[in-house]
Amino acid sequence: GLLLHAPENTLANFRGCLELRLGFEFDVRQTKDGHLICLHDETVDRTTNGKGKVSELTLEEVRKLDAGSWFDRKFLGEKIPLIEEIFQLLSESKYEVLVAVDLKSNGVESEVVKLAEKYK
Repeated sequence: GLLLHAPENTLANFRGCLELRLGFEFDVRQTKDGHLICLHDETVDRTTNGKGKVSELTLEEVRKLDAGSWFDRKFLGEKIPLIEEIFQLLSESKYEVLVAVDLKSNGVESEVVKLAEKYK
């Protein structure tokens, strides 16, 4: 992504990539309650205002976190995106780009494929 222009692994970053017709890579992790989210690290500590392992947090807890203000105040309130939100963003884009998916959690492959197929 555009690591110098927007917080990593956020919809703001991916939107910027799409506007510039740049491909990007995103990471897939699973929350305690089984939801697929986009976060590179095993914990939310570095890129949010929270603490803890993704695998020990529920989606509700993860979505309350701010994933943007650490980067710049203009990204205050940016959320950790659901994988489905990324696929939806890609499907709505007028540009086609190459996207790499890094599966950080085990056993999520079939769900990621289903989402990719759902959003074509």
